[in-house]
Amino acid sequence: MNVIITALAICTVCAFPGVHCTSMGLEERLEFMEQQVKILQEKDIVQGESMAKLHETVNDQSSKIARLEQNDIQQRRKIAYLETTLTNNLKQKRFVMDGTEGPVAFTALKMNTQSNMANGKTIIFEKAVLNVGNAYDPPTSVFTSPQTGIYLFSSTLVNRPQNISLHAQIVTDGQKVAMIHCSDETTYDQGSQTVVIQVNAGQRVWIKTVDYQNEIVHGDAYSTFAGYLLWPL
Repeated sequence: MNVIITALAICTVCAFPGVHCTSMGLEERLEFMEQQVKILQEKDIVQGESMAKLHETVNDQSSKIARLEQNDIQQRRKIAYLETTLTNNLKQKRFVMDGTEGPVAFTALKMNTQSNMANGKTIIFEKAVLNVGNAYDPPTSVFTSPQTGIYLFSSTLVNRPQNISLHAQIVTDGQKVAMIHCSDETTYDQGSQTVVIQVNAGQRVWIKTVDYQNEIVHGDAYSTFAGYLLWPL
């Protein structure tokens, strides 16, 4: 039992367990110690490589986390931009008139036929079936813009059989925007025009005859004039 205990003891000379340097020659002891040092160095190299791989893995994961965080920041910025854009668009689609919010839109019908109309005569659409914002005046058939913005206007005209075509214009403050044409045939004919234009606050829009005298524009709700604010500027 004393021999076994002595064999497991640590040598006080070389500090390696299970070795009796006193029973070994000097060269054997040096060779043994060199082998032990080599083993420790190999272990140190392996551990170093493991640590290097671990550091590489950590750095790779850190890079991935950084990219994910950057992507998250970019996505948050995109969401914030879209939310801001949506809010601004919703605000732009409404405006204040007479102290209350609301859109602008109208549809007017021509009920009475106008005959023997001179060149440059305003076509009257006396029945307003829609007049949100009260910007359209039925007696004069003139729309007055309450706010600068992008507007859509549309008009459809019907002429009775006659020997001349019906020509008319959508005008802004008397200036031509677009033409409307109805043929001179032996039957009723219909012509239409739609425009999207910028109209400033206070400007007026209406429909008038051009080119010919003695024009006839048929009523009975066949001829119409309509418009609405798409968005304010």
